[in-house]
Amino acid sequence: MIFIITKSDMDPIERWALSPAVYLAIVSALANIFLRYTFSRGVEISWWVVTMKENTRIKDLHNVWVHSTSLWSAVSVGRGFSPVALAAIMLALVPASSPLVPRASTASSRTIVAEVDVSVTAAQDVTGDRGTGMVAPGRTRYPSFVSASFADVLQNHLASAPISIQAGDVSLCRSGTCSGLIRAAGYQMSCVKSSTTFNETISNTVDYGLDDEEVVFGTNISYYGAVGFENGGKSIVGLKTLFKSGRGLGSHRDCSGDLAVRKCSLVPATLEHRVTIANGTSITLDPRYTYKDDKFVAYYNFSMDQDGFLSAHGGLGLALADMFTSKVTLNMDPVLGLKLVSKGTTAMQYRRGGSESDHSPCTMQ
Repeated sequence: MIFIITKSDMDPIERWALSPAVYLAIVSALANIFLRYTFSRGVEISWWVVTMKENTRIKDLHNVWVHSTSLWSAVSVGRGFSPVALAAIMLALVPASSPLVPRASTASSRTIVAEVDVSVTAAQDVTGDRGTGMVAPGRTRYPSFVSASFADVLQNHLASAPISIQAGDVSLCRSGTCSGLIRAAGYQMSCVKSSTTFNETISNTVDYGLDDEEVVFGTNISYYGAVGFENGGKSIVGLKTLFKSGRGLGSHRDCSGDLAVRKCSLVPATLEHRVTIANGTSITLDPRYTYKDDKFVAYYNFSMDQDGFLSAHGGLGLALADMFTSKVTLNMDPVLGLKLVSKGTTAMQYRRGGSESDHSPCTMQ
């Protein structure tokens, strides 16, 4: 029993054909059988040992026999207490431990952390020989559609399909989750913050005219190809966001206030990403981290946008623009009042505030 408890301690239960509790129950039953056999043989030996001693009385021989057959006699022996009486009492207590022995082993869930090396195949860049976009013939060299190979990747992303991996040496990840760093293709992202204002009130409309409208929320993604671009021939994805900054309560309640502006550039690069591997079969970005936690490794050069009709990152730029470009415009008509118009799903995804009873669109965030 000691061996089973010690061997199974902190050992994953899937390594056992039967649970330790079952093994303990079996060993406990065998222990009862062997102890009773051993006790009966021990009584015989004790009886003969007492017989061969000098000055042995009939009462001494009787006690050896009666203590082994009657628990009451062993307990109430008084001054004539002997090893046989002690063994009889201990043997009588053994069955009481039978229901307790299996409970000496319990299973529980614990987070076990260990450092392991896992081999995963991942592209260091996405240039390859196929690219992500198709460039129409002509001078523009601007991608007009995604490539056939990237279309499959894009469909899997839109369907939220798991990213399957063929990883080597992932036995330690099959029953849980491994998290760590992987070196693979990505975008080195840098952003600049600024601010602006908006004003869609009656007084402002009188000054600027009835057709004046302002963007109060916007996400715009643009692709800049390598040809003629100043950043060392690198394709860049640009991201610009505009939203109510929330500085002061009036920024969300009134029809004028502050707008936060973020301008970001995404340059193709090799990065170390924070990822998780689930059950040794799929990999995903670790939700506990953001792009700010990615570690830059190196930029990589390519000339695919200049040669042939394939664009290395143009398809990515098109896909990002189609999925995330969005805007919300606010217009004040002196007669009809405020008019709020949205375009794109991103605006709907990030909408906060406002209610059916409050008809002013300026309360939205």
